[in-house]
Amino acid sequence: MTETPLSIPDLIAQLRDDDPAVSQPAAKALRAAKPVEIIEPLMKMAQSDAYEVNRSAALSALGMIGDRRVIPLLLSQLSDPKTGSSAATALANLAPFSIQSLIDTLVDLQQPSIARAHAATALGDCFFSDWVDHAAPTPPAMIEEITDALLKHLDDNEAGIRESCAYSLGWMGAKNAVPALIARLQDPVFEVRRGAIDALGRLKDTQAIDPLITCLNDPHALIRACTAKVLGWFYNPKPAPYLLLALQDADGRVRAYAADSLGKLKVVPAVDLLIACLDDPTDDVRWHAAIALGQIRDPRAVEPLRNTLQRGTDRRTTFWCIWALAELGDEATFQPLIDYLQSDPKYLRPITQALGDLGNPTAFEPLMKAWMDNWNSHYFAIVDTLKKLDLPKAMAAFTALARDDNDPGRQQAAKNALQRLQGIDPDLPASS
Repeated sequence: MTETPLSIPDLIAQLRDDDPAVSQPAAKALRAAKPVEIIEPLMKMAQSDAYEVNRSAALSALGMIGDRRVIPLLLSQLSDPKTGSSAATALANLAPFSIQSLIDTLVDLQQPSIARAHAATALGDCFFSDWVDHAAPTPPAMIEEITDALLKHLDDNEAGIRESCAYSLGWMGAKNAVPALIARLQDPVFEVRRGAIDALGRLKDTQAIDPLITCLNDPHALIRACTAKVLGWFYNPKPAPYLLLALQDADGRVRAYAADSLGKLKVVPAVDLLIACLDDPTDDVRWHAAIALGQIRDPRAVEPLRNTLQRGTDRRTTFWCIWALAELGDEATFQPLIDYLQSDPKYLRPITQALGDLGNPTAFEPLMKAWMDNWNSHYFAIVDTLKKLDLPKAMAAFTALARDDNDPGRQQAAKNALQRLQGIDPDLPASS
C-alpha cells in the first residue's frame, strides 16, 4: 500500500470539508493510496451520512479509487435526487468496468427515471475518464454499443432522459447522431432542445447549421441564447446575418452570445452594432462586445473602447476593453495588463495573449513570474508568449529550472516547456 502524508481516517474526514482546497486533495490522496480498508467506511458514509456534501464526497472518492467492487453501490445511488449525479460521475470514472451496467440501467424501463437519466449522463462522462486515450482508438464495439443505447433513448418518453442522451451524444462525438439530434430541435420540452443544440454545436457538422439558425426564432430566450452561442463554434460565416439580428434581441443573454459568436467569426459588418453594445444596459453584453471587437481588430473600435474605459464601467468590461485595445495595438494598455497579470490570475491566458501581441520585451520578467506562480495551469500559453518575446532568454530560464528547481512538479513542467519551445530532449543532466 502506498504511504500517504495523512492517515486514512484523516483523509476521509477531509472529504467532508466544504472547502474544495481541502476535500479535493484528500480525494486525490485516497485515489493514489487505493487501500482496501477505506472502501468499507466510504461505502458507509455514502449510504448513511446525515450530510449530502459528505455522501457526495464519499461517492466521488469511491469512483476515484478504481475498485470495481463498489459498482453495485454506486448504481443503487443513481436514483438519489441529491447525490445521484456524484454517483454517475464515479461510475464514469470506473469505465470500462461500469459501462455495461450503465447501459443496462438506461434501457431498463423498470428503473426510476432519474436513475436512467443519470446513467445516460455517466455514459457520456465515460469519454472524459482515464478509460479513453484520445490519442489512440477506443474499442469500437463498446463505443457503438453506448451510441446505440443513447440514440435509442433520445426518443424516450421521459424528457430528462432525452436531455441526458442528447448531451452525452455530443460529449462523445457521435457524428452518426446528427440527424436524430436535429429532430430533437423540435422537442416540446425546452431542456431537451437545449441539450440537442449543445450536442450539435460540439459535433460541428455543417448540416446542422441551417436547423440551428431556425432556433434563433425559438420562443424561449434561453434556447435563442444557446443557439447564438454554439453557432460560433462552427467557425462558418453562414450564420453571420442571423447573428447580427440576434444582436438586437430583447433578451440580454441572446445579445451577449450573439456578440461572442460574431467575434469568433470575425464579422466586420458587426463592428458598428458591437460598438453600440458597449453602452448596453446588460453587463454581459458589454464585455462580450468588447471581446468581439478585439477579435475582429477593426480600427474603428479604438476610440469607442477608450471612451468606455474613461467613463468607467463594471470590472469585467474594463478588463476586456483593455484586452481588446491591446489586440488593436494600443501600447497604452501595456501597464494595465501587467497590473492585471499580477493581481488577477483568472485572466492569465487572455493577458498573456495580449502581451504577446503587443510584443513589448519588458513583459518577459512579469510573465516569467506568472509562470512560476501558475506552472500547473495555463503555463503553455505563457511559454508561447515568452518564446515570442525572447526565445534565447526563455530557453535559458527554463533550462535552469529544469536542472535545479526544488519543486519536482515545477521542474518537470520546465522540461515540458523546453520541449514546447524547441523540441529539445528534456532529460537534462543534473547540475553539479
